[in-house]
Amino acid sequence: MAIKVASRYGLPGADDIFIAQFNQCIASGDYASAARTAAQAPSLRTTETINKFKQLPPPAQGGPQPILIYFSTLLESVRLNEAESLELCKPVLQQGKVALVEGWINNNKLTMSEELGDAIRVQNPQLALKAFQDSGSPDKVIQTFVEANQFDKIVPYCQQMNHRPDFIKILRSVIPNNSQAAVGLAKMITVRDAQGNPKTPIDQVVQVFLEFSKVQETTAFLLEALKGNLANEGHL
Repeated sequence: MAIKVASRYGLPGADDIFIAQFNQCIASGDYASAARTAAQAPSLRTTETINKFKQLPPPAQGGPQPILIYFSTLLESVRLNEAESLELCKPVLQQGKVALVEGWINNNKLTMSEELGDAIRVQNPQLALKAFQDSGSPDKVIQTFVEANQFDKIVPYCQQMNHRPDFIKILRSVIPNNSQAAVGLAKMITVRDAQGNPKTPIDQVVQVFLEFSKVQETTAFLLEALKGNLANEGHL
């Protein structure tokens, strides 16, 4: 009765009740009930609890491993937190079952994180992109755009998120693989503000192109960047 009341009304100070119930279920081998208790108590939704289930012996009569009972029980009623989501998905992804992870994401059963996105990216970059976006990892989103050759999405995304990344670093990563796309990116990141100043210094952009001996690309970029014919840009 105390468990039900504390769970329904989110009563503070009820952690001891949940922990006692949890430990009792573990001791009796009732792992499903232990998992249901944990689902009701945020204080039990920790890496320590996950490790405890990993170390439990399997049921004597056979059946699923305790850690699988834990995750399947949680998935029935709650959304997994970051640690749980990562611990569940890593072995699933190692088995190549990315569709299973995608289903959990679509059903809002997982909490996104940068680490989860990194784990997904090897098998499904587009799904990883969603993980990075939902977890608030803008630099990882941009990195995914670069790897997918979706350079035209970088600047609009940064404007939408009001995010100011290291564009010079991004440009340096793009040039070796797609120098023509790098020219387009360079033009976008040096658009001038209301005062007529480029958002990214033109000198730095030029230096990056010349680091890779991209003279033709440097020229193509400068023909656009120097249209203002300003005296202080004469050296360029």
